[in-house]
Amino acid sequence: MNNLEQLLESIKNNTSCSPYSQCLSANNGLPIPQFVNGTSFYSKYNPARESDFFLQDKEIQESDFVIFMGFGFGYQLEKLFDFFPKKQFLVIEE
Repeated sequence: MNNLEQLLESIKNNTSCSPYSQCLSANNGLPIPQFVNGTSFYSKYNPARESDFFLQDKEIQESDFVIFMGFGFGYQLEKLFDFFPKKQFLVIEE
């Protein structure tokens, strides 16, 4: 298991919702963080499917390097890694 896979696994197993105000359950059962202002980081229905739409973005597909402003629970990053394992990426997290 590489470093990214270890990081994603530890996030999936984390029961804490810090630094978000709370965690909700999406309709498909996946946890989703909610910000203090009440907005959700992901879709309340299916965050994994939302990540599929993210990968369909032409700029994402054509870029060699992708910058993430915030990690969330890593759904988009996991999909990016699965579909484009050779892409480089940077995650900027508070």
